[in-house]
Amino acid sequence: GKYGVVIDPLQYPDGTYSLQISALDMAGNTAIKQMDVVINMAPPVAPVLTVPTNNLRTNRTTLLAKGTTPLGAEAQIRVNGIPQGAWVPVQAQSFEASVTLGEGVNRIAAIVRNNRGESPASAEIAVTLNTTRPVGPSGLTANSLEQGKVRLTWSRSSDAASLGSVIFRSNTPFEV
Repeated sequence: GKYGVVIDPLQYPDGTYSLQISALDMAGNTAIKQMDVVINMAPPVAPVLTVPTNNLRTNRTTLLAKGTTPLGAEAQIRVNGIPQGAWVPVQAQSFEASVTLGEGVNRIAAIVRNNRGESPASAEIAVTLNTTRPVGPSGLTANSLEQGKVRLTWSRSSDAASLGSVIFRSNTPFEV
């Protein structure tokens, strides 16, 4: 019959190795076959970032970045070219790490490494952090009506970033 063995080349440094296989029969006779095996692997290819989506806009200063790689052992996320924390392990060809964003456009990329070296950087994903509140509505007036009702009127915000207005009611002062 045929026999086989799987050897993971990533478990060995590049080099030439001698592979020896021996067979023993019932009479005690031994046959030996030897051959050289050359391991010469390239560094891993660039990983792929899967989260967040490109051109995401957010008001959260941290987010989770996720990606995949076929041969990386560890991954590192970079924001605007600056490493974000320590290398994280790649498990089941996937990795994830939390990153801190700066105000404005952030360019997120990842690199991976194994015992053959570092990969090129992944394609960049642009994430825009905007923590600036839009300009609120103006000209708010309150008019008392019958039966304790109050009519509120105001002018819409002139800020293009404003999506609308929300009205809150409370018996005590509060901050939004």
